[in-house]
Amino acid sequence: MSLEAWQPAGRSEWGPLERFAAVTWRLHEGALRPGDFMYMGPADGIEPPIDRYKHIRTRRYINLDAAGHAHRYVGGGDSSGEGSPYARWCGPLAAIEHLELPSPSSCPLNVD
Repeated sequence: MSLEAWQPAGRSEWGPLERFAAVTWRLHEGALRPGDFMYMGPADGIEPPIDRYKHIRTRRYINLDAAGHAHRYVGGGDSSGEGSPYARWCGPLAAIEHLELPSPSSCPLNVD
């Protein structure tokens, strides 16, 4: 699959994560940094599209729609396309807690 097939014209795959990080900055002491995630691509066949990101340390996923709302994978959905395997988190803090991020104090800066 080519990158163009993943990326509709005019759409940034990092936009949802950047929006989520900006909104949640004060809620979780700024621990969610977009640079700490890998873009894993869009969830297949989901409308509206959901982009998947994996944290580089915890290896846990955060799934975000274009507006930056977090969704959790719940399974389900069927071959006819009914239902969705993703459900929206009740709020951003629940999604952040799911990531099991290290506290900012446990991540010392590399200042050689």
